[in-house]
Amino acid sequence: MESLRKKWSRSRYYSGIFRANAARLDALQNALADERSREVLQTILRAYKAVSRPAGYYFTQAAGVPCTEHHFVTPDGYQVRGTRNPYFLPELFRLTPEMVYLDGGAYIGDTLQLLTETLGAPCRFAYAFEPNAENYKKLLATAARCQPDIQCFRCGLDDRDGTASFSVNDAASRIDSQGNVTIPVMNAGKFLESLTEHRPTFIKLDIEGREPAVLESMAPYLRRYTPDLAVSIYHKLEDLWEIPLQLQRICPEYRLYIRHQSNYFTETVCYATKNGV
Repeated sequence: MESLRKKWSRSRYYSGIFRANAARLDALQNALADERSREVLQTILRAYKAVSRPAGYYFTQAAGVPCTEHHFVTPDGYQVRGTRNPYFLPELFRLTPEMVYLDGGAYIGDTLQLLTETLGAPCRFAYAFEPNAENYKKLLATAARCQPDIQCFRCGLDDRDGTASFSVNDAASRIDSQGNVTIPVMNAGKFLESLTEHRPTFIKLDIEGREPAVLESMAPYLRRYTPDLAVSIYHKLEDLWEIPLQLQRICPEYRLYIRHQSNYFTETVCYATKNGV
């Protein structure tokens, strides 16, 4: 059982961070496109500062829908669960089988399969990036079942071409200077600019902290083609406000939304769309 003193200490710590970034949080509040996003943001902030209730109480409130999908168990035995559909929200996006999908952090193809189930058919074309060797094998098997028109890449998305140190940890595998293996990485912006057909109309990024760098490399493409976006904003605390404000700067035409998709600190997503519903 976490002591009250520890809870107060944690609350003061996060309260100090939020006060130091009050101007950025206010800017984000004003940039969000709907009241639900603003409520989710405030509930997440309350979760980090929670004392009288467990943080999971507020994260479950922020999710607003049942968190039924098992993710993992924390060291203290807390069951972390997420929502069934964290990315393809029909209340925000116009989702059709004609869409072209890019999956950054494709893992074992679970999100690719979710898209097929959501659409009731494969999308027109897909790109999937996954650097973990074991996950990549499973991704290929999933793609063979549900998405015939696809290019899969065993590499990470980054803001440069080359190699990077990589820590292998199943779904939490990530580019890490202390990593135990070396992987190829691809400049996301250069890749997008090289395409002459099948240009992505929906991009999902869950790449364990590389989201800001990759979005910056994609900036010219985002401005020109304004694809729909679903971007994880929980890998670093400051991602919660910095990534949405980055997207606002890159493309002011985007409408920005935030939803939380689990009963824990993980799975907060920023959605951006110009032509949504």
